[in-house]
Amino acid sequence: MLLTSNVKLGNVWGTYTYIPVTPKIMAPRKEGIAASGSAGYFCEILVPGDLSSLSWIKTKYREDAVRVSYSALNFRDPMIATRRINITTLPYDKTTSNLKRLGMEYSGTTSSGSRVMGIVPCQGLATHVQDYQHLSWEVPEEFTLAEAATLPLAYCTAYYGLILRAKLRAGQSVLIHNGAGAVGGAAIRIALARGCEVFTTTSSKDKTEYLMKTFPALKKENIGHSRSDAFVNTVLSQTGCMGVDVLLNSLSGNLLLASARCVKSGGHFVEIGKYDLQTNSSIARGLIARGCVIHGVQLDELWLDCNK
Repeated sequence: MLLTSNVKLGNVWGTYTYIPVTPKIMAPRKEGIAASGSAGYFCEILVPGDLSSLSWIKTKYREDAVRVSYSALNFRDPMIATRRINITTLPYDKTTSNLKRLGMEYSGTTSSGSRVMGIVPCQGLATHVQDYQHLSWEVPEEFTLAEAATLPLAYCTAYYGLILRAKLRAGQSVLIHNGAGAVGGAAIRIALARGCEVFTTTSSKDKTEYLMKTFPALKKENIGHSRSDAFVNTVLSQTGCMGVDVLLNSLSGNLLLASARCVKSGGHFVEIGKYDLQTNSSIARGLIARGCVIHGVQLDELWLDCNK
Protein backbone atom coordinates (compact mmCIF):
# COMPACT_ATOMS: atom_id res chain seq x y z
CA MET A 1 0.00 0.00 0.00
CA LEU A 2 1.32 3.45 -0.91
CA LEU A 3 1.33 5.74 2.13
CA THR A 4 2.04 9.45 2.43
CA SER A 5 5.20 8.59 4.34
CA ASN A 6 6.43 5.00 4.23
CA VAL A 7 8.07 4.04 7.52
CA LYS A 8 9.48 0.61 8.31
CA LEU A 9 10.03 -0.45 11.92
CA GLY A 10 11.42 -3.95 12.04
CA ASN A 11 9.29 -5.90 9.57
CA VAL A 12 6.22 -3.69 9.97
CA TRP A 13 5.32 -0.88 7.53
CA GLY A 14 3.48 2.19 8.76
CA THR A 15 3.19 5.92 8.30
CA TYR A 16 3.10 9.20 10.19
CA THR A 17 -0.32 10.65 10.86
CA TYR A 18 -2.15 13.22 12.96
CA ILE A 19 -3.71 12.21 16.28
CA PRO A 20 -6.47 14.39 17.83
CA VAL A 21 -5.33 16.04 21.05
CA THR A 22 -7.78 15.96 23.95
CA PRO A 23 -8.86 19.25 25.60
CA LYS A 24 -7.13 18.10 28.78
CA ILE A 25 -3.79 17.83 27.00
CA MET A 26 -4.36 21.12 25.15
CA ALA A 27 -5.21 23.06 28.32
CA PRO A 28 -2.41 25.62 28.83
CA ARG A 29 -0.47 25.16 32.00
CA LYS A 30 -0.28 28.03 34.43
CA GLU A 31 2.49 30.52 33.81
CA GLY A 32 5.01 30.22 36.60
CA ILE A 33 8.53 31.08 37.62
CA ALA A 34 11.33 28.61 37.08
CA ALA A 35 12.76 27.25 40.30
CA SER A 36 16.50 27.54 40.88
CA GLY A 37 18.33 24.73 39.10
CA SER A 38 15.04 23.14 38.10
CA ALA A 39 14.90 20.28 35.64
CA GLY A 40 13.36 20.75 32.23
CA TYR A 41 13.15 19.24 28.76
CA PHE A 42 13.94 20.16 25.17
CA CYS A 43 13.02 18.49 21.89
CA GLU A 44 15.77 17.05 19.67
CA ILE A 45 15.78 15.14 16.41
CA LEU A 46 18.43 12.55 17.23
CA VAL A 47 18.75 11.38 13.63
CA PRO A 48 17.81 14.04 11.06
CA GLY A 49 15.60 12.41 8.44
CA ASP A 50 14.11 9.91 10.90
CA LEU A 51 11.04 11.50 12.51
CA SER A 52 10.70 8.56 14.89
CA SER A 53 13.90 9.80 16.58
CA LEU A 54 12.20 12.99 17.86
CA SER A 55 12.82 12.86 21.60
CA TRP A 56 12.38 14.95 24.74
CA ILE A 57 15.73 15.28 26.51
CA LYS A 58 15.90 16.04 30.22
CA THR A 59 18.31 18.73 31.37
CA LYS A 60 18.76 21.42 34.03
CA TYR A 61 18.45 25.18 33.60
CA ARG A 62 19.91 28.13 35.47
CA GLU A 63 17.73 30.08 37.89
CA ASP A 64 17.46 32.99 35.45
CA ALA A 65 16.01 30.79 32.67
CA VAL A 66 12.78 31.86 31.00
CA ARG A 67 9.95 29.41 31.57
CA VAL A 68 8.46 28.77 28.14
CA SER A 69 4.70 29.03 27.72
CA TYR A 70 4.61 28.69 23.92
CA SER A 71 7.13 27.65 21.28
CA ALA A 72 6.54 28.21 17.57
CA LEU A 73 7.51 25.73 14.87
CA ASN A 74 9.16 27.46 11.94
CA PHE A 75 10.24 26.52 8.44
CA ARG A 76 13.74 25.54 9.56
CA ASP A 77 12.49 22.93 12.05
CA PRO A 78 10.78 20.49 9.64
CA MET A 79 13.51 21.12 7.06
CA ILE A 80 16.14 19.95 9.57
CA ALA A 81 13.97 17.15 10.98
CA THR A 82 13.35 15.71 7.50
CA ARG A 83 16.94 16.43 6.40
CA ARG A 84 15.84 18.70 3.56
CA ILE A 85 18.69 21.00 4.61
CA ASN A 86 22.07 19.98 5.95
CA ILE A 87 22.77 21.59 9.33
CA THR A 88 26.52 21.36 8.76
CA THR A 89 26.29 24.02 6.05
CA LEU A 90 24.31 26.57 8.07
CA PRO A 91 26.19 29.56 9.55
CA TYR A 92 26.18 28.93 13.29
CA ASP A 93 28.61 28.52 16.19
CA LYS A 94 28.99 24.76 16.46
CA THR A 95 30.60 25.10 19.89
CA THR A 96 27.49 26.64 21.47
CA SER A 97 24.60 25.53 19.25
CA ASN A 98 23.13 22.16 18.29
CA LEU A 99 20.61 22.68 15.51
CA LYS A 100 19.20 19.19 16.03
CA ARG A 101 17.61 20.78 19.11
CA LEU A 102 14.54 22.29 17.50
CA GLY A 103 12.85 25.65 17.97
CA MET A 104 13.96 29.25 17.46
CA GLU A 105 11.01 31.25 18.80
CA TYR A 106 9.24 31.35 22.15
CA SER A 107 7.24 33.33 24.66
CA GLY A 108 7.18 32.86 28.41
CA THR A 109 7.87 34.23 31.87
CA THR A 110 11.18 35.36 33.37
CA SER A 111 12.33 34.56 36.88
CA SER A 112 11.09 38.03 37.92
CA GLY A 113 7.62 37.41 36.47
CA SER A 114 7.92 39.52 33.30
CA ARG A 115 6.25 38.31 30.11
CA VAL A 116 8.82 38.07 27.30
CA MET A 117 9.18 36.81 23.73
CA GLY A 118 12.33 36.17 21.78
CA ILE A 119 14.44 34.09 19.43
CA VAL A 120 17.28 31.70 20.16
CA PRO A 121 19.70 29.85 17.86
CA CYS A 122 18.22 26.48 18.84
CA GLN A 123 16.48 24.60 21.68
CA GLY A 124 13.46 26.92 21.75
CA LEU A 125 11.07 23.96 21.69
CA ALA A 126 11.58 23.36 25.39
CA THR A 127 10.23 23.94 28.88
CA HIS A 128 12.84 26.65 29.54
CA VAL A 129 15.28 28.76 27.51
CA GLN A 130 18.38 30.74 28.32
CA ASP A 131 17.41 33.92 26.50
CA TYR A 132 19.67 36.20 24.48
CA GLN A 133 19.13 39.64 26.01
CA HIS A 134 19.60 41.48 22.70
CA LEU A 135 17.02 39.23 20.99
CA SER A 136 14.23 39.18 23.58
CA TRP A 137 11.51 41.71 24.24
CA GLU A 138 8.73 42.35 26.73
CA VAL A 139 5.32 41.28 25.46
CA PRO A 140 2.94 44.25 24.96
CA GLU A 141 -0.17 44.09 27.13
CA GLU A 142 -2.48 43.76 24.12
CA PHE A 143 -0.87 40.44 23.08
CA THR A 144 -1.39 37.05 24.66
CA LEU A 145 1.66 34.84 25.10
CA ALA A 146 0.29 32.54 22.39
CA GLU A 147 0.20 35.46 19.92
CA ALA A 148 3.59 36.75 21.04
CA ALA A 149 5.31 33.45 20.23
CA THR A 150 4.54 33.99 16.53
CA LEU A 151 6.01 37.49 16.20
CA PRO A 152 9.78 37.70 16.82
CA LEU A 153 11.17 35.56 14.01
CA ALA A 154 8.89 36.99 11.32
CA TYR A 155 9.65 40.61 12.20
CA CYS A 156 13.37 39.98 12.74
CA THR A 157 13.63 38.29 9.35
CA ALA A 158 11.72 41.06 7.57
CA TYR A 159 13.60 43.89 9.30
CA TYR A 160 17.00 42.27 8.88
CA GLY A 161 16.42 41.59 5.20
CA LEU A 162 14.71 44.82 4.16
CA ILE A 163 16.31 47.43 6.42
CA LEU A 164 19.69 46.14 7.57
CA ARG A 165 20.69 44.38 4.35
CA ALA A 166 18.78 46.04 1.48
CA LYS A 167 18.68 49.48 3.17
CA LEU A 168 15.04 50.02 2.13
CA ARG A 169 14.08 53.68 2.39
CA ALA A 170 11.07 55.93 1.85
CA GLY A 171 9.90 56.31 -1.74
CA GLN A 172 11.36 53.03 -2.96
CA SER A 173 9.35 50.15 -4.35
CA VAL A 174 9.42 46.61 -2.95
CA LEU A 175 7.98 43.24 -3.99
CA ILE A 176 7.14 40.96 -1.04
CA HIS A 177 6.17 37.41 -1.93
CA ASN A 178 3.54 35.49 0.07
CA GLY A 179 2.22 38.62 1.72
CA ALA A 180 -0.38 36.71 3.74
CA GLY A 181 2.33 34.67 5.49
CA ALA A 182 4.06 35.59 8.74
CA VAL A 183 7.23 37.11 7.24
CA GLY A 184 5.27 38.60 4.34
CA GLY A 185 2.82 40.36 6.64
CA ALA A 186 5.62 41.70 8.83
CA ALA A 187 7.50 42.92 5.75
CA ILE A 188 4.41 44.69 4.35
CA ARG A 189 3.85 46.47 7.66
CA ILE A 190 7.49 47.59 7.82
CA ALA A 191 7.55 48.74 4.18
CA LEU A 192 4.30 50.71 4.44
CA ALA A 193 5.50 52.37 7.63
CA ARG A 194 8.68 53.28 5.73
CA GLY A 195 6.61 55.04 3.05
CA CYS A 196 7.33 52.57 0.25
CA GLU A 197 5.33 51.43 -2.77
CA VAL A 198 4.45 47.82 -1.92
CA PHE A 199 3.82 44.97 -4.34
CA THR A 200 2.97 41.53 -3.04
CA THR A 201 1.70 38.10 -4.07
CA THR A 202 -0.80 35.63 -2.65
CA SER A 203 -1.92 32.13 -3.59
CA SER A 204 -5.69 32.64 -3.34
CA LYS A 205 -8.53 35.15 -3.59
CA ASP A 206 -9.26 34.76 0.13
CA LYS A 207 -5.70 35.73 1.02
CA THR A 208 -5.87 38.74 -1.28
CA GLU A 209 -9.06 39.89 0.45
CA TYR A 210 -7.40 39.33 3.83
CA LEU A 211 -4.49 41.58 2.85
CA MET A 212 -6.78 44.31 1.53
CA LYS A 213 -8.68 44.28 4.80
CA THR A 214 -5.57 44.17 6.97
CA PHE A 215 -3.58 46.75 4.98
CA PRO A 216 -5.98 49.34 3.48
CA ALA A 217 -3.00 51.22 2.02
CA LEU A 218 -2.24 48.31 -0.33
CA LYS A 219 -3.32 48.78 -3.93
CA LYS A 220 -5.27 45.86 -5.33
CA GLU A 221 -3.57 46.25 -8.71
CA ASN A 222 -0.23 45.70 -6.90
CA ILE A 223 -1.18 42.19 -5.74
CA GLY A 224 -0.17 39.31 -7.99
CA HIS A 225 -0.52 35.52 -7.93
CA SER A 226 2.30 33.50 -6.35
CA ARG A 227 1.52 30.14 -8.01
CA SER A 228 2.53 31.26 -11.50
CA ASP A 229 4.84 33.82 -13.07
CA ALA A 230 1.90 36.12 -13.83
CA PHE A 231 3.11 38.40 -11.04
CA VAL A 232 5.99 39.47 -13.31
CA ASN A 233 3.54 41.25 -15.62
CA THR A 234 1.77 42.73 -12.60
CA VAL A 235 4.99 44.32 -11.34
CA LEU A 236 6.38 45.43 -14.69
CA SER A 237 3.09 46.95 -15.85
CA GLN A 238 2.84 49.03 -12.67
CA THR A 239 6.48 50.19 -12.74
CA GLY A 240 6.77 51.14 -16.40
CA CYS A 241 8.80 47.98 -17.06
CA MET A 242 11.46 49.23 -14.65
CA GLY A 243 10.94 46.72 -11.84
CA VAL A 244 11.21 47.23 -8.08
CA ASP A 245 14.08 48.54 -5.98
CA VAL A 246 13.93 45.61 -3.53
CA LEU A 247 12.59 42.06 -3.73
CA LEU A 248 11.98 39.94 -0.63
CA ASN A 249 11.84 36.45 -2.10
CA SER A 250 10.53 33.22 -0.60
CA LEU A 251 9.61 31.42 -3.84
CA SER A 252 11.70 28.62 -5.29
CA GLY A 253 12.55 26.92 -8.56
CA ASN A 254 11.32 28.59 -11.73
CA LEU A 255 9.34 31.18 -9.77
CA LEU A 256 12.55 32.27 -8.05
CA LEU A 257 14.09 32.87 -11.46
CA ALA A 258 10.95 34.71 -12.62
CA SER A 259 11.20 36.92 -9.54
CA ALA A 260 14.65 38.07 -10.65
CA ARG A 261 13.01 39.72 -13.67
CA CYS A 262 11.10 41.99 -11.30
CA VAL A 263 14.21 43.68 -9.87
CA LYS A 264 15.34 46.90 -11.52
CA SER A 265 18.96 47.52 -12.49
CA GLY A 266 20.98 48.29 -9.38
CA GLY A 267 18.27 46.85 -7.13
CA HIS A 268 18.41 44.38 -4.26
CA PHE A 269 17.39 40.71 -4.38
CA VAL A 270 16.81 39.49 -0.80
CA GLU A 271 16.53 35.70 -0.59
CA ILE A 272 15.18 34.13 2.62
CA GLY A 273 14.70 30.56 1.36
CA LYS A 274 17.35 28.21 2.78
CA TYR A 275 16.65 25.28 0.48
CA ASP A 276 17.44 27.03 -2.80
CA LEU A 277 20.53 28.65 -1.31
CA GLN A 278 21.88 25.27 -0.22
CA THR A 279 21.11 23.55 -3.51
CA ASN A 280 22.88 26.35 -5.39
CA SER A 281 19.88 27.23 -7.54
CA SER A 282 20.85 29.68 -10.26
CA ILE A 283 19.48 33.13 -9.40
CA ALA A 284 19.67 34.66 -12.88
CA ARG A 285 23.21 35.69 -13.80
CA GLY A 286 21.62 38.72 -15.37
CA LEU A 287 21.11 40.19 -11.87
CA ILE A 288 24.83 40.68 -11.41
CA ALA A 289 25.22 41.92 -14.98
CA ARG A 290 22.62 44.60 -14.21
CA GLY A 291 24.46 45.72 -11.08
CA CYS A 292 22.01 44.14 -8.65
CA VAL A 293 22.99 43.01 -5.17
CA ILE A 294 21.95 39.54 -3.96
CA HIS A 295 21.48 39.06 -0.21
CA GLY A 296 21.17 35.57 1.26
CA VAL A 297 19.42 36.26 4.56
CA GLN A 298 19.71 33.72 7.37
CA LEU A 299 19.10 34.79 10.97
CA ASP A 300 21.54 32.08 12.04
CA GLU A 301 24.21 34.72 11.35
CA LEU A 302 23.02 36.81 14.29
CA TRP A 303 24.40 34.35 16.83
CA LEU A 304 27.86 34.33 15.30
CA ASP A 305 28.32 37.87 16.55
CA CYS A 306 26.15 38.94 19.48
CA ASN A 307 27.05 42.59 18.85
CA LYS A 308 25.19 42.70 15.50
